Formats: sequence, structure tokens, C-alpha cells
Amino acid sequence: LTCRPNVALGDGVYRTAGEQTVRIGTITRVVWDRVSGGLTVEFDPAPLVRVAVGEEVWIDLNPAPPVR
Repeated sequence: LTCRPNVALGDGVYRTAGEQTVRIGTITRVVWDRVSGGLTVEFDPAPLVRVAVGEEVWIDLNPAPPVR
């Protein structure tokens, strides 16, 4: 990766359909492999959400800080 990922357990996992972005689950496991430069992310889908194998989902690696 070219940036330092800023993700944590409980962060959202999203799917984009057309113009709409929907939160479909939460991150449950994150593993950073320095040797290969890979990030492995596991997540639990939200209730009644179906995610097929090979379906494209995404996470925000560098979220903006919360507005106070």
C-alpha cells in the first residue's frame, strides 16, 4: 500500500450501487502483512444483507476526522 491504512474493528464496510452507497457490515478482523505489503480484512454483514463471493465491497482506508 502507498498510504498508511487507518482502519479499526467496527469500521464500516460499504457497497456502491449506482449513485447510492450503503453500509453493509462491520470490520471484525484486520491483518497487516509487512512482507507482502498486504492488508486482509474480514467483516460481518449486517442482518438481512447478502454478499456474494466476488462481489465488490469497500472500506474507507483514511476516514475524515469526526466533526465536533
